[in-house]
Amino acid sequence: MKKAFAVIAVAVGIASGTLIAQRPTASPAPYFPERFDWQHKKPAEVGMDPALVDQAIQTALASETQGPKDMVLFLQNSFGKEPFDAIVGPVKDRGGASGLITRHGYIVAEWGDPKRVDITNSVTKTFLTTVVGLAWQRGLIRDVNDYARDYMPPHVDLFEAEHNQKIKWDHLLRQTSDWSGTLWGKPDWGDRPEGQKAEEWQNRKMYEPGTHYKYNDVRVNVMALAALQVWRRPLPEVLNEYIMEPIGASSTWRWYGYDNSWVEIDGRKVQSVSGGGHWGGGMFINSYRQVEGQDARVGEVDPDGADARRRERGLRLRELVPEHEEEGAAVGARIGRVLRGQRRQHYLYRLGQRRRRGAALGARRRRVQRHRREDARVAEADVDGCWATLIRHQRHQRYKGQVQSPNVPAHRVRIPSTSRR
Repeated sequence: MKKAFAVIAVAVGIASGTLIAQRPTASPAPYFPERFDWQHKKPAEVGMDPALVDQAIQTALASETQGPKDMVLFLQNSFGKEPFDAIVGPVKDRGGASGLITRHGYIVAEWGDPKRVDITNSVTKTFLTTVVGLAWQRGLIRDVNDYARDYMPPHVDLFEAEHNQKIKWDHLLRQTSDWSGTLWGKPDWGDRPEGQKAEEWQNRKMYEPGTHYKYNDVRVNVMALAALQVWRRPLPEVLNEYIMEPIGASSTWRWYGYDNSWVEIDGRKVQSVSGGGHWGGGMFINSYRQVEGQDARVGEVDPDGADARRRERGLRLRELVPEHEEEGAAVGARIGRVLRGQRRQHYLYRLGQRRRRGAALGARRRRVQRHRREDARVAEADVDGCWATLIRHQRHQRYKGQVQSPNVPAHRVRIPSTSRR
């Protein structure tokens, strides 16, 4: 039960670092929504300011992504410059902005079409880390500081390379594994490649596992495949049995992998799911189920209780295990520090990307300006346009690597005007 309490503490710590500290001394019986009957209340009835709630809704609507709703086009715009950008999993055109606000379990506001099932992209990673946490809770993973290689069966070489042998579960969960290799036709270096030139991408700098953070979907998919080998059953089945069914989620959500991410386990073909929608696939879910999942991504609690089925819906540490409040607060604080560190590392990585992109654009701008100055000098002495044609031709040849210098003195070269076309 100690592991069960710890997992609940992690879930609550992520959801709200101050939830326990603000718990009133006396509170009414908790409300847990039924599968098809989620009750609504007005903001004022649950102690919320209606004007501020409306302001939050307007902010959410105004913050909708400006990207196209055509998901294929959206992914091409986002990752089209990557060398392995082919979509290999299911996609779906997205709807408009939608969501809901809950308080004490009740819905107090909603907007858009929250019943619509949409691709959730990297929100999928929270479901993936949940099933890894469940594996730890049930003893399938002894310790997250164990080497992932020790949990792989024969003929699964995810962590056999010398560099990858040092990777631990903790590294995979924190995206600091620096796993190197190719999975489902996508090399690790091809995801958000580093370097200004294509030849630099494959020769990336290698880091000791656990020392360098990089947001990388190939490595997240490695964790998904590793978790599948541990569970020996499809991860959507695990999520449904331990999370979605206990909280009364609908049956409309789906968790996909790729067309080529099928493996054989114990004689049956199983699809290894993806941790996001980078190349298609990932979690497709509506707003209602997503909120429920955030509230209750935990395992079994009080399995012998008379109303265990009901109490597993919308689990809260403060309601179920009050004796572990201090432990929950401490775990929540540690999780908060980790998440802040990851966000800072991701910000620094994106800042470096913008600086490199800015340097490349600056070099291109200077090259264009230099060419314009060359054309202007030629035009001053060129009466029939022949010299300008020659300059442009040699400039093109230089880009193709056939001429070292494009600068040909105009007063020494003369092409008869009859040679022009």
